[in-house]
Amino acid sequence: MDNCKAYISPFFILSACLAFLSPLVAVDDEKALFQELKGLKVPDLKLGEGSVVRPTQIEKRKDLKELLGKGKEMLQLRKTVDFEKQKVLVFRWSGSGQDSLTVMTEPNEKMPDQPHFVFHYKRGLTKDLRPHAKVYLLPAKSMWKVLQVKPGEPLVAVRAKPVPAKPVPPKVQVAPKKIVPNIKLQQRIVPAPVPAPPIIRDIKPGVIRGGLKPGVPRNAGLRSMRVYQQWTGFLPNGAPSIPLPKKGYVNDRESWLELWHAWRPTEKVPEVDFQNEIVFVGALQDKLRVYVRAMKTEAGEATISVNGSGTSKGLSYSFAKVMRAGLISINGQRLPGAPD
Repeated sequence: MDNCKAYISPFFILSACLAFLSPLVAVDDEKALFQELKGLKVPDLKLGEGSVVRPTQIEKRKDLKELLGKGKEMLQLRKTVDFEKQKVLVFRWSGSGQDSLTVMTEPNEKMPDQPHFVFHYKRGLTKDLRPHAKVYLLPAKSMWKVLQVKPGEPLVAVRAKPVPAKPVPPKVQVAPKKIVPNIKLQQRIVPAPVPAPPIIRDIKPGVIRGGLKPGVPRNAGLRSMRVYQQWTGFLPNGAPSIPLPKKGYVNDRESWLELWHAWRPTEKVPEVDFQNEIVFVGALQDKLRVYVRAMKTEAGEATISVNGSGTSKGLSYSFAKVMRAGLISINGQRLPGAPD
């Protein structure tokens, strides 16, 4: 990596002269959302493996362990990166000792909160084969691309040209075909309904003769609980290290913070008033979308159900916030702190 430093500076100077590009990002500012992490020991790939045009993008804290293991380098990077605002981009490739990788920004007038970063890779002229590695921190909402520069050619900015839309041929209106229904009339004799025998009740109200109580609908008294806010997501790599609670709900702030950081580490933890609110949770394997629903009886007994739609290889989950008032038990288990 030391051989690449001597070739980065000239391209930065040349790129600053281009009028239609914004100035280079100050990579030495530790408080900036964008910076290059220098001196970080990244495990090299075998010679001939890796590609500079296909870097590894890391958006979750747990994925650092797969790249760097459990050593001090991974711990140092965990403290440096704020995954709510940043993501990590790791370049690893094999090439000439004179290979260089430079970065510039492109203006994004339509979406200024999503900056565009352009990485320019220039292949060296020497025939030696050496491993290279570079690590960058980018804003979480930023976009990036990698462009290759041919040896001997100057570094120039590349702007995407809009592709002209193909003309759409006019639709030919075709008169609808007249559909003649093929109806066969059949005469059918329907017997007159037999009146049901009258029910004779005893003196005691609510009891049918013979000792049988009148039928009561199965879902009598059940009401659907209103979901005030619901967070859904899809994990293609399965559940994180902290699973969903088996009881089906979260009723304290400490468990809520731990669960949210494990399942949605890049987002800010929403506020939940656990004195008056509770969060139902659920997940389904190989479903594209999942929604949590709950029914509650007049006695305060709630039953949680998890419904899914679509099919995709991975894990879908949902967190649903409901009011806690009147809840006595959830899925047959008494709620801690519920009134007697």
